[in-house]
Amino acid sequence: MSFNILANAKEVGANMTGHTFVIDRSNLPINRTRHIKETIESELQKRGKDNLTFEVISDPNFLKG
Repeated sequence: MSFNILANAKEVGANMTGHTFVIDRSNLPINRTRHIKETIESELQKRGKDNLTFEVISDPNFLKG
């Protein structure tokens, strides 16, 4: 898994202020969304903002018509 993706997820968790949709457009394995979600949750807990909600959606490029 790319550390760049997790760095981006960390930044989302560190800065989000309301309900957020995070879309993963990679062709890599879908279980990657779990890692993204865990990273964001961790950052929210550090900020004491675990009440903020978000969705991580997998939308691989190969599904495009």
